[in-house]
Amino acid sequence: MAPPIQAGDTNVGFIFTQNQRIQVGRLLDGFVDGLAQSSSVLIDRAGRIAEIARKPVGVNLHAVSALAAGCFATTHELAAAMGEAEYSLLFQHENEQQVYIWPVADRALLVVIMRGLAGVQTLEDRLTGAMGTDLTRVVMDAQAPVKAVPPPRVTPPEVPVEVRHRTRALTALIMDLQTRRPEDFTQDVQSGLLRSREQLVQAMSKRDWRKAWEICEGTRQWLLMQMKMSQSADVGQVLIRLYKEVFDALHATIMTTAAQDRTRILYLSFFRFLSRKWPKFYSSDRFLSMKGVDVGGLWEAGRAVIPDSVQLSSEFIPAMDALVRELLRVIYLSKGKDGRENAMKDSNTILEKYNLELLPFGLETSVGREWTLISQN
Repeated sequence: MAPPIQAGDTNVGFIFTQNQRIQVGRLLDGFVDGLAQSSSVLIDRAGRIAEIARKPVGVNLHAVSALAAGCFATTHELAAAMGEAEYSLLFQHENEQQVYIWPVADRALLVVIMRGLAGVQTLEDRLTGAMGTDLTRVVMDAQAPVKAVPPPRVTPPEVPVEVRHRTRALTALIMDLQTRRPEDFTQDVQSGLLRSREQLVQAMSKRDWRKAWEICEGTRQWLLMQMKMSQSADVGQVLIRLYKEVFDALHATIMTTAAQDRTRILYLSFFRFLSRKWPKFYSSDRFLSMKGVDVGGLWEAGRAVIPDSVQLSSEFIPAMDALVRELLRVIYLSKGKDGRENAMKDSNTILEKYNLELLPFGLETSVGREWTLISQN
């Protein structure tokens, strides 16, 4: 049996005076005034109830409050990755019941339960208006309780690396396309992205990482189709082709000044250095020989450890860039500054050619004085 609801429990993360409690009660009641079958609950960030207006019938408010706090905390990292400092959550259910979660300062959450979507705009107008400002001020002015033991806190779960990379890549792709092709972001495209965002939020709140991964990948492919861009290529295949061209060009330059036996010694020295820092890729010296660099072999060596291509690319790129810089250093020592600049110019031409192919994966080539190659947003 659930414990009785006691609004204003001293276990809550802030304490209202009697006057503050009256004011909060009036504000909570005002937020849902005129909204169908509605109630509002003010909780702290740990999910503990501070005040209630219009207690709903047949709803376990303790459970709803705890889940609301946990869900909001879980989506915090996702919102940060998408560049959102402030955000709210709206959950829609089949029986037309809605749960709306709105942050109040950095101390509380307002949870509103209502029926139908008709009142959402009215609620948001009230939250962003004078009533919302008054509630924020009261919550900020509330005193923190004196506790010998810190209260339990709801902390966001550790999002798996694969999901985090997919989320960031998708966010970077959306932002880049919005900058480059704003006219293609029609109402239908924006609506589709909003639906995907809500699905992703729900999946992550449930810690359903496989579902979250599938939503990110599905949204990426759908968006590329809408933008009439290629969606069949794997990021690994693009990176392999790009680096193979770069390494072939650099290797050909080195071979004009160094004998084959000297080239083999150079590559062995590169391997000893790089295998200490990037052992996932430089696992065998056979990938670096006097014939050049086996980029495909290096990629597959890494894939044996990291199956997800997007996650793998985040480590593959700096590992390949390290080798590029070593080759450029050798060219500088053998051909001087002009030789190095010519090699850089040829390599940068290759980079620019692959920029559009990398864009769908949240990657963008970077051409400059130093070899930064590819930036990951």
